Amino acid sequence: MKKTKIISMVMAAAMAASVSVTAFAADKTITQDTTPPTGTTNVKYTVNPGYVVTIPEEVELVAKGVAATKTVKVDNGDGGKVIIPADKKIKVSITGAAYGDATEKTGFKVANTTESSYTIDYTIDGKDAPTVDVITVDADDKGTKDLAFVRTTDGAVAGDYTGTITFTVALEDA
Repeated sequence: MKKTKIISMVMAAAMAASVSVTAFAADKTITQDTTPPTGTTNVKYTVNPGYVVTIPEEVELVAKGVAATKTVKVDNGDGGKVIIPADKKIKVSITGAAYGDATEKTGFKVANTTESSYTIDYTIDGKDAPTVDVITVDADDKGTKDLAFVRTTDGAVAGDYTGTITFTVALEDA
């Protein structure tokens, strides 16, 4: 019986220690003696930034001179406008690999998976520069951009050709 009483007391103490206590900020009081009989209350709300940039997972180049079109989308994730500070913009760009030395043309290429010295050139929206600006979206806006990937050279040898491009998303000053 004494053992049960001790266990009950320990359980009661543990329950009392686990009770949460909510602390409230001190409210302002206006009484008959307050001059002037007014008070102010701060009202707050935070809008967290939110945007989603959707890029193509893969692009399959087609016949020379024919565009393979892929879309880049910038929105809030639900098809709505991006939520960013008013003085900012979202800028999406693409960077490809530069081939050759500084005197040679640089641009977008895919390389033969068996012998990487064999390459096929392509452009993105008619540009073969190593970096292409894709889309810029201002605060309280959204956007899509169709990109045309066009093969500009033929493969010298049969086989699979692969390469990568890097999409960069930057939040910049408007």
